[in-house]
Amino acid sequence: MKFTLSILISLFLFSNYLIPQQNNKEFRSTWVITWEYISSSGTVEQKKAKIRGILDDHKRANMTSVLWQVRQAGTAYYNSSFEPWGSYTGGTNPGFDPLAYAIEEAHKRGLEIHAWFNVFASASTASGAPAQQHPEWICRDQAGNPMTANYALSPGLPAVRNYLLNVAMEVVRNYDIDGFHLDYIRWNEYTSSGNDKPLTGKEALLDRELSDDEVNNLIENAAGRYLYDVEHPYSGGVPSGFSSWDNW
Repeated sequence: MKFTLSILISLFLFSNYLIPQQNNKEFRSTWVITWEYISSSGTVEQKKAKIRGILDDHKRANMTSVLWQVRQAGTAYYNSSFEPWGSYTGGTNPGFDPLAYAIEEAHKRGLEIHAWFNVFASASTASGAPAQQHPEWICRDQAGNPMTANYALSPGLPAVRNYLLNVAMEVVRNYDIDGFHLDYIRWNEYTSSGNDKPLTGKEALLDRELSDDEVNNLIENAAGRYLYDVEHPYSGGVPSGFSSWDNW
């Protein structure tokens, strides 16, 4: 909650960056995920044409806005000073700034563009990604074992919250976005038994509904839930100021 409030306060302070450019009175939008608008193959012009085509589709569909994914699995799809380029660019600069270009083209069409930002989910171990740079930030189970796949950063760590706030505010300050869309702003849903199998490809990055077996496992394998961290181990007891781990 403190992290959420920090983001909201910061966005309010920098609200001059976030005033909608198009003065739309209604909100109709879709999410545009990374692999739909960028790839590691093709020329710069082909990649730009893909972005223009997506925005044209939104305009034809009478949308007012686009929720444009800019951060995924602890990697960036814009010029970031904090994190590496994401896997769908091949982990390298695609030859232009996709976010800056999407903003420019969206505004030409009278569309708002909102930066879609995955928060604590940080599956990437690419060089420079937070899970690779700071393994101590990864959530742990009751025995103190860190996650072995589908890495998530602990919301309980001040260092994590401060880092993510800095990453978010870089987007707010440097890009003419019309809104900021927070995703995965929660504790992760994985356990060390039956629900920690590494997901691959696009499945690893989609927010999906859990199966009945996965839900039951979360309930029955409480000791395996990855809800703790290096500063708040289960063995240390409930953190000060809280009545229970659930309350924390």
